Amino acid sequence: MELTSQQVAFFQTFGYVVLPSLFTKSEVSDITADFEKVLDDDRKGAKFKGDKRQAVLGFC
Repeated sequence: MELTSQQVAFFQTFGYVVLPSLFTKSEVSDITADFEKVLDDDRKGAKFKGDKRQAVLGFC
């Protein structure tokens, strides 16, 4: 996949680019589930209250 010059300019301005067809709906569901598990594990199972941000440091 090659980005258009407009996409590159948008990325350089805003720091992200939208690629709507990059993943299938199934892949997005899998990624979301895995991400939620990482966040849940980081909270050690505690429920996310939504009143603060959550970051996972050292995740690699």
